Amino acid sequence: FLPDNKFTLLSERDGFRHLYLYNANGILNHQITNGNFDVTDVYGVDTLRNIIYYQAAKKNCLNREIYAYDLNKNKGTIVQEENGWNTAVFSADFSFYEHQYSSLNKPTSYNWFNAKNKQIRTSDENAVLTEKIEKKYLKEFFSIKNETGDSLFAWIMKPKNFDPNKKYPVVVKIHGAPETQIVKNKFELNWEAIFYDQGIIVVSLDVHGSEGRGKNWRKSEFGQLGLLGIKDINTMVKHLKSLSFVEKNNLSIIGENYGGFLALMAMTTGNPTWKTGIAIAPITDWQLYSSAYGDR
Repeated sequence: FLPDNKFTLLSERDGFRHLYLYNANGILNHQITNGNFDVTDVYGVDTLRNIIYYQAAKKNCLNREIYAYDLNKNKGTIVQEENGWNTAVFSADFSFYEHQYSSLNKPTSYNWFNAKNKQIRTSDENAVLTEKIEKKYLKEFFSIKNETGDSLFAWIMKPKNFDPNKKYPVVVKIHGAPETQIVKNKFELNWEAIFYDQGIIVVSLDVHGSEGRGKNWRKSEFGQLGLLGIKDINTMVKHLKSLSFVEKNNLSIIGENYGGFLALMAMTTGNPTWKTGIAIAPITDWQLYSSAYGDR
């Protein structure tokens, strides 16, 4: 709510999640953001300067940028748009903010700016960790087309001293729950490092329902949980088996929570594909799971 009794609202009525401005009587004043992208976070409103700060996936679903919208001028501007994952933490009066930035293989750096977007302090940008990552745990993006022609985004981590003339086992890391995203231009290094050290390729992909791609994609599995996700996973399997450096009979799938549900679905539906499946804390009966999540 704003001092003049107007208020902002997030809605995906036009197919993407956007900001709208309303009068106190509930009448729409105007749409603040528009286009084929999602607003993914709202940091708040600087009521002194009448500026809304928000995050959006405007470039593509892999990246996030920070934007400002001047309600006095009805004009938006870019605050931070480095190629990767930009987030912000603002002070209570919006005089300062902390800019957090990372990308697929670049650990998070922290820098501080004032309201005029002038940098006032910087961090060491995780230089030591960055050097270690560049020497070892590098990931690469790739995409494939599913059976309906939509792009599925994924990353691959190849083991140390990778030789394309050799063949390697593959572990597919999956989550897949609606409104989640694990393939993003953001630094995250988890248990996949263990497989890397064992000489195993790790692949991760986002299936139908992932964040940052609009309402239709995000809600595509409503009433049919897992069915489209399994088709997307099978598309990835076909792609992996087409690669010369993959041991076609040595594919494994692992997931946690909803990913555990998908891992079990993958192991028990369709043609035999997986040598191993690991389901961590899986959802095995939707009647026994959170009713709020299940209803949505």
